[in-house]
Amino acid sequence: MQICNTTEARYELPAFRMLRRAAQKARAQVNRGYSQQVYAALDATQRAALTRVLTRDEGEATSLGQRRKREPKQPTTKHMREHLAQVRWLQTLNTARQALEGIPESKLPRFADEARALNVARMQAVQAPKRFTLAVTLIRLRTAQALDDLAEMCIRRLQKLHHQGQEALEEYRDQHQEQTEVLITLLRVAGKFVFMPSTA
Repeated sequence: MQICNTTEARYELPAFRMLRRAAQKARAQVNRGYSQQVYAALDATQRAALTRVLTRDEGEATSLGQRRKREPKQPTTKHMREHLAQVRWLQTLNTARQALEGIPESKLPRFADEARALNVARMQAVQAPKRFTLAVTLIRLRTAQALDDLAEMCIRRLQKLHHQGQEALEEYRDQHQEQTEVLITLLRVAGKFVFMPSTA
């Protein structure tokens, strides 16, 4: 409707390319503002911890940052213990979540996706405010996802145990059915003798 009104009033609209460029510039400016806000909210300890996560020592095959991207496995006891250790590790890193206050929730998944797409070298090439913002966002969302995954693993494990328990109960019933029937027959016979009227 607005476009029709502007054309009727003989206003010339800029090319779509220019509009898109202006939108991208505005988005980049807003994102820079968010990055500066997060960077300013981090203290020296939090920055040091995040720097450790985003770097790789010479002896390590992967960075701690790669470790934060791990996905859950089958809900075996061993895997659940490993995943619980992963959740605890993520929670120790998730100390800077307050720095994200004021940033719209819709922005967080985009920042996390961008962080997932970057390897260690490319992440180091990003300016510090943006690098820390991406890291804090990814850690926060990854911690939440890891807790959800752990709950899902627990549910699946309990369902499996419940199913195994039902199977074991059915097997027990089948194995002891004959013995139960013999005991019931003996009780009936014993009951007849006990309650039989005396003929004295």
